[in-house]
Amino acid sequence: MARLVTFGCSNTFGDSLKDVPSDELGHISRVDKFFSDIKPSRYAWPAKLADRLSIPLVNAGWSGASNKRIWNNMINFSYQEGDIVIVLWTTLGRHTVLHNDNQLYPCDHYGNYYNGNNSSHAKIFVEFTPGWVDDSLQHLLHINSKWTIKNKERAEFYYKNLHNDYDDIVDLSMRIDHITRVLKDKKDVKLYHCFWWPVYDLLLPWAKDITLIQDAVERKIMEYGKASDGVHASQLGHKMFANTLWKWFLRERKKGRIEWIR
Repeated sequence: MARLVTFGCSNTFGDSLKDVPSDELGHISRVDKFFSDIKPSRYAWPAKLADRLSIPLVNAGWSGASNKRIWNNMINFSYQEGDIVIVLWTTLGRHTVLHNDNQLYPCDHYGNYYNGNNSSHAKIFVEFTPGWVDDSLQHLLHINSKWTIKNKERAEFYYKNLHNDYDDIVDLSMRIDHITRVLKDKKDVKLYHCFWWPVYDLLLPWAKDITLIQDAVERKIMEYGKASDGVHASQLGHKMFANTLWKWFLRERKKGRIEWIR
């Protein structure tokens, strides 16, 4: 049976909607004190779209993810025949360093511990974002403060000495091209792309042969207000974006380009 499978960052996970609340500082806890799963929001656009499509949902959004992390999640996902895959690529500037040492980041934000036996799942070293350089990063890392301070130093060094916008574009172009080619080889798995920022026109020419639904999603979704943290999109914004996607699929069906939609 076809499933809707979605990838992205917090804008896909549904941060700060009423079932994924933030604290007084706007931080989202990824695991509770019992390390129980913090599930993606049922008010986020993936859930709303899955309801419209009447198919099961796997929301693989990862809050704070870079585009590299999103690509890594997509590469390591177990797809099924007939899956409908939508990726909402995140902002430029974020960076992820992958590492094999599970002691560096022992659990993901769902509370799942890495046992070190599954080589297909790369371990996370640190997630960098320009705005987080001035933050303690403590809300992102379930680990001791000494390690957190070290990663802040690494982030500051990276953005001061290594990062540049063109490299971001080349890297994203490569990852989009790669995952598109990989999923073309998967039987009856359909991949659709969206971008949070207006990025599509910046991609290198060889990365543009994709099925694009919407560029610059942020411009539209944020017109409907913000969530409880004052940063992420509101519940209404998610609902409206889901409606935009639904209408796009209906138009494509009317044009005879897709047959899977009911």
